[in-house]
Amino acid sequence: MTFQWQTSGCRQRQTLGLALVILLSGNRGVAASVGSEPGSWESSLPESTAAVLPDWDERLAEAAALRDAGQFAEAIALYQMLLAEQPDHRPTREGLALTYAYRKDYGASMALYEALVADYPQELNLRRRLAEVYSWQGNYAGAIALYEGILEFAPEDRAVRLALAETLSWAGRYDEAIAAYDQVLSIDPENQQAWLSRPQVAFWANQSDRAIDLYTAALAQYPDQPELLLGLAQVYQSQQQFGQAIGILQPLIDRQHPEALAIRNDIQAITAVSEVEADGIGAQESSFSISQTLRFRLDDGPTRQIVHLGYTNFNQNNFSPIGNTTLQVGVEGQINALQLTGTAGVDWFSRLPAAPTLGLRLSTPLASDLTFTGNLRYGRYKENVATLENQISAFRVEPTLYWQIDPATSLFLFYGAGFYNDGNLEHQASLSLDRQLGDFFVSAFLFYWSFASDPQTGYFSPPRYLLYSGELGWRGNITEQLNCRISATLENQVFSGTSELANTYHTDCGLTLSPALVFDLGYQYSTNAFFSSGRGSASQKIQGRMNLTF
Repeated sequence: MTFQWQTSGCRQRQTLGLALVILLSGNRGVAASVGSEPGSWESSLPESTAAVLPDWDERLAEAAALRDAGQFAEAIALYQMLLAEQPDHRPTREGLALTYAYRKDYGASMALYEALVADYPQELNLRRRLAEVYSWQGNYAGAIALYEGILEFAPEDRAVRLALAETLSWAGRYDEAIAAYDQVLSIDPENQQAWLSRPQVAFWANQSDRAIDLYTAALAQYPDQPELLLGLAQVYQSQQQFGQAIGILQPLIDRQHPEALAIRNDIQAITAVSEVEADGIGAQESSFSISQTLRFRLDDGPTRQIVHLGYTNFNQNNFSPIGNTTLQVGVEGQINALQLTGTAGVDWFSRLPAAPTLGLRLSTPLASDLTFTGNLRYGRYKENVATLENQISAFRVEPTLYWQIDPATSLFLFYGAGFYNDGNLEHQASLSLDRQLGDFFVSAFLFYWSFASDPQTGYFSPPRYLLYSGELGWRGNITEQLNCRISATLENQVFSGTSELANTYHTDCGLTLSPALVFDLGYQYSTNAFFSSGRGSASQKIQGRMNLTF
């Protein structure tokens, strides 16, 4: 193979590129001699090496192979060497842009693709690639706009319509996504991806009846498709129709299909949750609790049973400690989209009369991105030893709304009213706005708490309390099994006619040893009067949790 050099600058660039290729092939000795004086390295090459020196296309193919092997740094270096020789070579520019995208360097990838689109405005495939990178980055609006622009020129492009439908579903625009899949099927009635994806999107949208209809229609086209059988079973499972779910899965269970067996085992599993909490360490008021909760199903019916056993020890300065043993039994199930949980039990105290405890929780989606939850609770007011000694009980009503504004933004609204057996009336209201920024997040929080009176029988004092705060934090995977959340909150609390700043620091980590065994450990330190014993004090809390499924 013969190389002809036009200029010394060109020779240097080609020499460096060739050196990299030889180095990547493992011939370090030859690579070290490349780049020396003219003729010196050519003569040092073994005859076998000189005969196989790669030409341009071979080096370009080598860069693509490095990228596909996940060796992104080496691939990028080789692409850059090639572009140093031919800066406008389109396949090389595209290969480098795609490598940056694979490495999740989306900014560099988009810059290259945008330059390519500007240079080749008629090449719709370049716009499609740019839209893909937008969607990988999470810029779904930008990706959707690009896909829709492409379809104005190529309305029959099925690949682009499928990509548009998929991106609409990622953006939470589920009805539009299903409509886009419908358009694909109007062009290509046999398109399997559209048949498989439509019911899945309806399920994500909490449109269970629609999902069942679409899965049934898809199974008429592809009756033995495991993905459809699994999807339909999951819809029935979400509706607490476990007999139907297992019936759908039975052909797959007979073949020992792992995902079908996992769903069956999940339906029939017993879940044991063990929790330990030490609250108020070093404060005037503190408590230590340990509990065990079992959830199980007696058959494949629509309900699951709950048994909860717990013990809490309450401590408060100038009072003798009180021990509290709690036993609760309950049942949970679902009626269409309405999820219901009911519990009843007894609280036993070490030196006080026993007291009943009751609870009812309901939750239902109001829209695909809006969920309403309501809690009704009755039992002893377990604020501290003083409230327990005065045998204060409360009936509480707590409606909440959760709105997933977009995939990265959510709003939570809470109101609580407490009706006490001593005639007191409590109001709580809070608003929380959260925004995810990659692995980081920011939150704004507003909380108000008041009582009609302060009878000095252990209530939170003062009777009125206002808090507004901002939180900055990080959550992400430290290892494949270990996930953590770390945050710091700056708060301003207003009570007793004055205001003061407070801080809360929180960390929580979850360790997943297997799908059946998960550990959580959390720690909180706060100077907030809501968590501590009043102005000027601080409180610490440690929480541990083990979730075992068998």
